[in-house]
Amino acid sequence: MGSFLFLALVAAAGVVWSCTTTRTPCIEFLDRTEAAEVFGSNAFWYLSLYRHAESVAKGGGLVNTDAHDFQQQMLLANSRCHDWKPSEIEVVQQTIREHRALQRAKWRLIKADDRVDFSYPYTIGDCVVLPANMLAAAGSSENRLSLAKTLLHEHVHIFQRQHPGLFDTLYNAWGFRRATRIDIPADHKERTVTNPDGLDAWVFSCPDGTFTMGLFLEGGKPVKKAFRVSGPDQKGAYVAVGDPIELREISQWLFGIEGCYHPHEVHAYLVSESAFGQ
Repeated sequence: MGSFLFLALVAAAGVVWSCTTTRTPCIEFLDRTEAAEVFGSNAFWYLSLYRHAESVAKGGGLVNTDAHDFQQQMLLANSRCHDWKPSEIEVVQQTIREHRALQRAKWRLIKADDRVDFSYPYTIGDCVVLPANMLAAAGSSENRLSLAKTLLHEHVHIFQRQHPGLFDTLYNAWGFRRATRIDIPADHKERTVTNPDGLDAWVFSCPDGTFTMGLFLEGGKPVKKAFRVSGPDQKGAYVAVGDPIELREISQWLFGIEGCYHPHEVHAYLVSESAFGQ
């Protein structure tokens, strides 16, 4: 894995050292109005992929289940961001100052409502979205390290978005292949959870077979699952076969990472963990 991981780190260097004109970190804390403008931009187009169940679950009680304009409702829910407290600004600045891997990067940060998107961090456009509870818990050195890993992980996603296809050779070496389409059972399709940092379709081949992996709602919460697939056909499409399995059952072939179900996530995880010596 060493040479491929080195390639990942070198490619990610464009993220880490993108602001080369000054040693002062470039950090922009977007207020509620600025954040709402980001969510209202074309960068949020993937809301059109949401289905009823996902909109309700990600809406955190802010989506009317009797209405049908889920895309507009989710836009409003995600736009319910918060202004930054001075203490939160300070903890982020301190976290970035403490870790060289985060310095000289350009940061545009949004503070999100905990009720939305399962309180997950993610990216939209060139912005990193952080849930308020993560910021509230970042006072200790241990939690600042967790925040630092999250910041770098999410910034790698921004770099991936800005350079589509750059890492395909790396991902292929890991066992991933792009798919034009992946058909899964209708009941799981309706409960699919959209990942804004991994919207393209991939399958993963390992000694146990070839699989598609993703997040699916169970009891209103996202659960990582994998389906064995057949294919591809002449158009590069795959079809899921059999019942889904827990992702951990094949994690040994994913560097032992149980939580990563998309090559972008594997890449961002490895870069972040390696940068902080874990």
